[in-house]
Amino acid sequence: MEDKLESLEWEMALFLKNNQKRYGRFMEKIKEKYQSLGVIGGTIIIKNINDEERNLLCKIDSKYLEGKDCKITVKKFFGIFNNTKFAQCDFEDVLKLYFDNNLQTSKERQRIKEENKEKFFQGILDEFSNTPGGNWLKNVLSQKEYGYQRIIREYEEDKGNLKTVLQRVIVGLNTLYNFDKKERLAIFSSKITKDPHFFDDGTLAGQLLLYGLAYFSKISFPENSEEKIELLYSYGLFKDEVSNYTLCGNIEAFTSDGKHLGIEGFVVKGEPIQLNLWNLAALKKITCRKDVIFVFENPSVFSEVLLKTKNLKPSLLCTAGVVKLASLAFLDKVVEHGGKIYYSGDFDPEGLLIGDKLKKRYNENLIFWRYDIENYFNSLSTKAFDDQRRKKLEKITSSELTGLVNEMAKKGLCGYQELLIDYYLQDISCFLDL
Repeated sequence: MEDKLESLEWEMALFLKNNQKRYGRFMEKIKEKYQSLGVIGGTIIIKNINDEERNLLCKIDSKYLEGKDCKITVKKFFGIFNNTKFAQCDFEDVLKLYFDNNLQTSKERQRIKEENKEKFFQGILDEFSNTPGGNWLKNVLSQKEYGYQRIIREYEEDKGNLKTVLQRVIVGLNTLYNFDKKERLAIFSSKITKDPHFFDDGTLAGQLLLYGLAYFSKISFPENSEEKIELLYSYGLFKDEVSNYTLCGNIEAFTSDGKHLGIEGFVVKGEPIQLNLWNLAALKKITCRKDVIFVFENPSVFSEVLLKTKNLKPSLLCTAGVVKLASLAFLDKVVEHGGKIYYSGDFDPEGLLIGDKLKKRYNENLIFWRYDIENYFNSLSTKAFDDQRRKKLEKITSSELTGLVNEMAKKGLCGYQELLIDYYLQDISCFLDL
C-alpha cells in the first residue's frame, strides 16, 4: 500500500470515520465478519436502523424504506461506492486503516495463541532438557497423554500457576526417578517445594506427579486411592504408614539388627500379626515356612485356618477383600527372598480381579490355589451377581482364570471360601508334612 496519508484508501477510511452515524455500525459488523472469515465477504445484519442508515441503504434498494432491521451482503454494501472516486479502493485496506490495523482474523488470533503456547512450554522444556521429568512433559505435549488435558486446562486458566507447578513437579520427578529410600510424601514435598501439602491428592501438582510416575512405569493413570498409594510407594513415597496394614501369621522377619523378636512372640503364641507400612519398612527380610505363604482374601477363613493349624504353623496372609499396599509390600519381600505365593479368594468378580492383579505382579511366583472350576462348584452359593458386576469379569486377563471366568459368567452365582476350609486344611497339612 502507498503512504497512507496520500492513498485513496486512507481518504475513504477518514470519510467513513467522519460519518460514524451513517457508516459506523456497518463497519463494525463488517469487521466482525472479516475476523471470522478472513476475507471481505459474507452477510451482515443491522438491528433497529436509524434514519441515516436507512437513507444510505435506499441508494441500494428501496425495500429498505420499510422495516426496523436490514440484512445485506458486504459486497452489496460496498457497491454503494461504485459510482464514486472510492470505487477502485481495496476495501480490505480501507477496513484495516479504519480500525488502525487492529484487525486480527480468527485464524491470525489462533496462530498467535498457538505460538505463545508453544513458547511457554518450550521455555520449561529448555529449562529441564534431557531430564526424566522434562522427557515426561515432552511426551505429554507431543502425544497428548499422561496429563495433557489437565495441563492445557490450567494453561487457559492460570499460566503463572501452571509454570510454577510444572517446574516443581519436574524437580520432584527427577528426584524420584532414581530414589533409593522410603520417605513420607509430606516430607518429600517440603524438601522440594517448602510446602508439605503441595503434592497432596486432589491438587494439580499431586495429579501431575502421579501422571509423571505413571509415565515412568508405562502404566495408565491410577483409578482409585489404593492404586495411587501403590504407585507412590513404588517410587519410595508413602502417605499414611500407620493405617495401611496387612494381617499375617507364622512368619519370620528380620531387621538390620537380626530377627524381629516381637513378631516371633506372636508366632510362639499362635496369634495373628498386624503389620503396617511403618513396620514393613523396617524389615529387611521376611521368610515363610517351606518358603510358601498361603494367602486368603477372607478374614474369617484366615482366622479359622490360623486357629486350626496352631501345631503346623503355616505362613499365612489375609488381604481382607482389598489388596492394600501393605499386603503388596509384604509379598514383595517374600518373593524377593525366593518365597512362593499360594493364593485363594472368593469366587466373585471382585475376588477374581484381586487374583488377576496379583498374578500380573508376581507371575510365576504366584500359584492359584483351589481357584478353579471344580472348587467354584464346591463353594457355590445361591447369591447371584448382577450384570454390572459381571462386566468386571471382562477385565480379567490371566489365561489360568479363563475357564473359571467363563463358567462364572454363565452361572452368575458367587462362591465363598468358607465352604472350602476343610480342603485348605488338608492341603496345608499334606504340604507341611512332606
